[in-house]
Order: sequence, then structure tokens, then C-alpha cells
Amino acid sequence: MNEIEKMRSELERLQQRIDDRQATGISENDPVLARMIGRKVELERAMSMIERLREGMQRDGEIMNNMIAANQAAWIQWQRGQGAEAAMVWVHNGLDGLGLIPDESEAWSDDPQAYYDANKAAPFPVCHCGRPSNQLWMGHGACCHEHMKEIQQKEQANEA
Repeated sequence: MNEIEKMRSELERLQQRIDDRQATGISENDPVLARMIGRKVELERAMSMIERLREGMQRDGEIMNNMIAANQAAWIQWQRGQGAEAAMVWVHNGLDGLGLIPDESEAWSDDPQAYYDANKAAPFPVCHCGRPSNQLWMGHGACCHEHMKEIQQKEQANEA
């Protein structure tokens, strides 16, 4: 029995106990009945929140699956010799359908690598020059090999 089933079972038992107490004429002013009703409300709220989270995870999983399938279809189209332009239609439609085409006024919209680095799920710390980082070393982010070397040399000098 999973946790949701346990909660449903507890909720059913609690409701039965509440019904039994009320059937015997015990009022809601009874402290035991009041606690049982309070617990029932807590369980109902928790189950409602869990259901909303489950629905969100389902929706997110479907979006992720569809985006991956569209990228795979684009790759197949490109591999079949139909060209990158034809393949990009899959990518464009997937982004446009969700309203995810980047606006030209967004930061780094003119630099694909920097745009990705700034907007990925867990971006690295910004490089000391202010650009988004695509390299990480000892908690320091760098946007290029030259800046990474500078960071490493500075760190080594501090250790000496």
C-alpha cells in the first residue's frame, strides 16, 4: 500500500469515526470530535496538494517527452538528407506551440551559447567578465578557456 492509499484509508476510517460520534449525538464542540475533524481537513488538504503536484509532474513529463520526440524527428529528417532547414521546422513548432521562442530583446538572444548557459536549468556562476559561464571549476564559472586559466592561476597564486 503506497502513501496515498494509506492516506485515503485513514481518511475513510476518520470519516467513519466522525459519523459514528455524530450519530450518537456528540456535538462538534466535543474536543475529540473537533480534533478528528481538524485531522480530516489536514488530510484532505494534503491529498489535494499531492494530486496537484502529480498532475503537474504528468504535464511536465508529457511536455518533455514531446520536445524530445520532436528533436528526434528533426534529427531523423536531417539524417534522411532533407536538410537542416526542414529539421528546424520541428524545433520551431515545438517552441512556438509552447510560446517559448526567445524574444530578440532578451539578454544574450544574439549569442546561442551564452543564451543556453544563462537559461539552462542550473546555470553556473557568472564569469568574472559578466558573461554566462559554460565551464565550472572549484565553484568558479568561466565563459571561455582563457578566463578559466585566469581563474586557476589566481587560485594557485592565492594558495602559494
